[in-house]
Amino acid sequence: MYFFYVDESGSRDPSHGTTAHPKDHIYVLLAVGLYERQWRPFELEISRLKLELAHYLNREGNVHFGLADCEIKSTWLRHAPTRSRYSPFLAALHPDDMGRLVDAFYDQLDSRNAVILASVIDKRELHPGATHAVMHRWATASASERVQVSSCGWGFVE
Repeated sequence: MYFFYVDESGSRDPSHGTTAHPKDHIYVLLAVGLYERQWRPFELEISRLKLELAHYLNREGNVHFGLADCEIKSTWLRHAPTRSRYSPFLAALHPDDMGRLVDAFYDQLDSRNAVILASVIDKRELHPGATHAVMHRWATASASERVQVSSCGWGFVE
């Protein structure tokens, strides 16, 4: 059995604004799937590195970071002001250590044979009156179509 982590990116607002006042026009639903026996080793390796870095920061300063304080979001990694506001853990790290976290995540995706499914919706192409619920349902259906269930088990459409 596969476990999937599903997340969305982009505004939930189905409108894309006007020419004078454009809005973000891309909505993405991403699913990362791992076979059930791979999920725990994947999580343990990432958590081990987070705890190693938190331990180092705890020793070096007057801070205390537990695993719950070490959440990572790509926006926080890419945008320093957002990182400073929302993630004291990442804000305290050296850029090389943030790079180690990113590399560890991608290494785990590769070594655990993760399946990545994505639906990208260009909101400029939506029918008038489309809602977030409709947009999300389309994205979910599109990603789900990539998973095939057969009598032999799960498979993924290339």
